[in-house]
Amino acid sequence: ILKESKSKLIRKTVMEGGGVYAVKLRKFKGLLGMEIQPNRRFGTELSERAKLMGGVEGIIHSDELPGYGISQEDLNKIMKYMDVKDEDAIVIVCGKYENCKRALEAVVQRAREALIGVPEETRAANDDGTTRYSRPMPGAARMYPETDIRPIPITEEMLNKIKSKLPEDPEETIRRYIVKYGLSRKLAEELIDSDRGKLFEEIVAKWSENATLIASTITYTINSLKNKGLPVENIKEESLKKIFDLISRGEMAKEAIPEVLEYITVNPNVDVEEAVKILGKGGISIEELEKIVREEIDKAKDVIRERGMKAMGLLMGRIMGIVRGRIDGKIVNETVKRMLEEELKSLKQS
Repeated sequence: ILKESKSKLIRKTVMEGGGVYAVKLRKFKGLLGMEIQPNRRFGTELSERAKLMGGVEGIIHSDELPGYGISQEDLNKIMKYMDVKDEDAIVIVCGKYENCKRALEAVVQRAREALIGVPEETRAANDDGTTRYSRPMPGAARMYPETDIRPIPITEEMLNKIKSKLPEDPEETIRRYIVKYGLSRKLAEELIDSDRGKLFEEIVAKWSENATLIASTITYTINSLKNKGLPVENIKEESLKKIFDLISRGEMAKEAIPEVLEYITVNPNVDVEEAVKILGKGGISIEELEKIVREEIDKAKDVIRERGMKAMGLLMGRIMGIVRGRIDGKIVNETVKRMLEEELKSLKQS
């Protein structure tokens, strides 16, 4: 019906062995020329789908005809042949049959989507701030192998190698912490959630007798400092290891840990030993402790005669005020109790 058309586009297509194909969109007249974004019409949306799905150069629609060399006479012939009513629109594509078929199917699909609403699709940004169709939204039906990468055969050896490098199941790690190190379940879970499990295992490998103290320090103590707004990122792993090294050698008491760590957070260039020295938290020997206890017992002899072992609380309060953070509180308690008992025995004999 377009043999006599003077359109260069149509004549070129025919000469190249292609054809002119069209589809009718019922009651779409005026909609294809409607602006849906600044300087972008609905017909542009249809054209982009046709280009991507059919590989055609574009579409021509009745809302922009006559034009593109297609005369009113050509348009009338097409509309009569396709039984197009006044409220209908047509979309024309030129090219090879298979390309045009796919392009027109894409046009029809997009028109149907418009009857429902805004389609779910992935869109690309244009330089002017508008968007254009890119691809359908990903879904289960679109899962396919990556076409740009060669398939890799999955061997049993490969699977075994992967399995050998898999991290321990968190629940299994929790059970191991409880059984091997005697941690409470709550503390073991805190350790897992803190992502400091590796550090815990490195430290506890050297000082296993302090497992609970180590775990609570790298979880509760550090979290407590963080909640105070202190920069806990300044606490290096080496600093934590050094702290437990000093504790194991009796050169620092566990009670001093929070104070030393807090000092390091605000003085990151100071090492642990220097911080302990500055804070006066260096450890004291049993002999030094016994000397302090003897002095306090001598000062409180009248109270001791009156109260007996009930004077223990008074003595502990005074002595801990002197040695807190410098020696384990448990050792202080044992020493005070032993020496108080010796003092009472001596008083009875005198």
